[in-house]
Amino acid sequence: MNLKCIGIDIGHNLRCDVGAVGIRQEDELNLLFLFIKIENIMVKNENN
Repeated sequence: MNLKCIGIDIGHNLRCDVGAVGIRQEDELNLLFLFIKIENIMVKNENN
């Protein structure tokens, strides 16, 4: 999953290569936590 986005402004649009997609503030926070969880899982797998 490769998202090429130009920054996230809370309360504004998330601008990606495919176009501008409106995302609510809660969704942006959920995405942020999701990415952090994925990174943590990947790091744990690399250490094993």
